Amino acid sequence: MARAKLKSLSSDLIDYSRLPTNKIAEKARAIVNAIDHGKCYTSFHGKRMRYNRDIVSVPVNRDYRIIYDSIDGDLCPRAVMSHEDYNAKKPAELS
Repeated sequence: MARAKLKSLSSDLIDYSRLPTNKIAEKARAIVNAIDHGKCYTSFHGKRMRYNRDIVSVPVNRDYRIIYDSIDGDLCPRAVMSHEDYNAKKPAELS
């Protein structure tokens, strides 16, 4: 499977190179940038995890999620991962 060839920017908060297409990588980057500039994660259908309210999951599309850590009220993006990888993780592995 081809990987995204989206050029990394110095302003990128997470790595998008493991995503399969540039379209998904660009959408993930746009979501991260919007949230970083004050837009609420719920406007992207993001939600806090039940098992740990300090972890926020924001869907990029049906198959990918951006995982955020909530630290002192600020959201810090940790990773973008496939829904399959996200569902396979144990709650302790995400926190």
